[in-house]
Amino acid sequence: MKTKINLIITILLTINLLTSCASMFWPNERKYEKVYNGMATKEFRSIHPKAINEYMDSFTTIFSITYYDTETKFVNSLDDAKYKKFYYFEDNKLVKVDKGERVVDYRIRVN
Repeated sequence: MKTKINLIITILLTINLLTSCASMFWPNERKYEKVYNGMATKEFRSIHPKAINEYMDSFTTIFSITYYDTETKFVNSLDDAKYKKFYYFEDNKLVKVDKGERVVDYRIRVN
């Protein structure tokens, strides 16, 4: 009886350890995202040093951050709980934040 209880406790602790450590790899959006429209690129980079520069030209810069969805429970893999957000800067000021456009979502716009 005592060995069954010890086994159950060991299994529960192992499961808790394996599932709770996943959030250490990617930031949680609620805790990490502190941005506002008009935010300067330098300020953004100082707050988010792990942001990845996805695109840059003379007027536009796009950064991305991979987040971990802590609301999703019991996923098959960590990839199922990850998502990216993109931060668009024009003239070194934040103008837009979104989750990006997939190729299948892109529509040709005719003026």
